[in-house]
Amino acid sequence: MLSVKFSFDKFDKMIWRINGMVILIACICAILVGSFVAYKLFRETTGQREVVDIVNVDQNTKTEEFLRLGYFSQLSGTSFFLSPLLSDQNFSESYYSKTSTANARNYLIFDAETKKSHWILKDNQSLVLQNITIHDVWTENSKPKKAIGLIFEVVSNDTNRDQRLSDMDLSELVYYDLTDHKKIKLVEGIERHIGSERFSADAILIFYSRSGKTYVRTLTLSSLIVSDELEIATAN
Repeated sequence: MLSVKFSFDKFDKMIWRINGMVILIACICAILVGSFVAYKLFRETTGQREVVDIVNVDQNTKTEEFLRLGYFSQLSGTSFFLSPLLSDQNFSESYYSKTSTANARNYLIFDAETKKSHWILKDNQSLVLQNITIHDVWTENSKPKKAIGLIFEVVSNDTNRDQRLSDMDLSELVYYDLTDHKKIKLVEGIERHIGSERFSADAILIFYSRSGKTYVRTLTLSSLIVSDELEIATAN
């Protein structure tokens, strides 16, 4: 009888040890899960709530948008003044609100000589990531460069389907001619605009990338004709 009792005592102690290990492991798992949840909540509540170059287009999110004109800047050597139409948004992000400020939705051109003005884009539904002024070539060192055109990088569609317009979406490049007030599309569906430069009296080189490859197109200014794209490099 004593031997049987002793065996049961050892068995009970083993069960208690196993239960203790199970309880310890469960407690550690609970602590880890709780820490992860607390970290996520902390990131959500203390994360960046004010962002730029992001426009919310989620139809299921309550969004307040306020449009305002930015500062006017003169285009060198011309009577034209350029001003961005800026967007300030407040929208819900999880259980808190987020603010997206100073996003260019369009650009207004004002001619100080004719007192006329007009918009570059047909509506205010896009996001303009950047604008670049194209200048005439130098004629004399004493003369300043004259602006002859503008290139805009525009995001019109939510191509990555994250309910936002941002630099993570594919964009397009648009050229606006200051002489004839014509607008043409240079290229669409690009990942990044690398640069555009006037390199001769009648041509502008447009560099951009897509799917790890770099391309160039040439815009002929006299005819406003854009060449086919030419691949010039591939990322390693």
